[in-house]
Amino acid sequence: MTWASTKGPADETIALSEQQIMDQLAERLAGVCTDVESDQVARVVSGEYSRFETGRFRDFIPLFVERHSANRLSKPESVDG
Repeated sequence: MTWASTKGPADETIALSEQQIMDQLAERLAGVCTDVESDQVARVVSGEYSRFETGRFRDFIPLFVERHSANRLSKPESVDG
């Protein structure tokens, strides 16, 4: 997944900020979901983030990603899929 935007300087700043938030989110979830390897947590977060790439309300995307990722990580059968 490419985090950099080609739309312009303001969009690139937003994309970088979202990347930092997603990285922090993955670290936080990895600390909570200790039964799942941290690289798998990062893949789940990345996958959930990709669902919202075209979302218009950017401020809420980290919340959505966190909720969906935590839900998937709480169900072992859905982590690998």
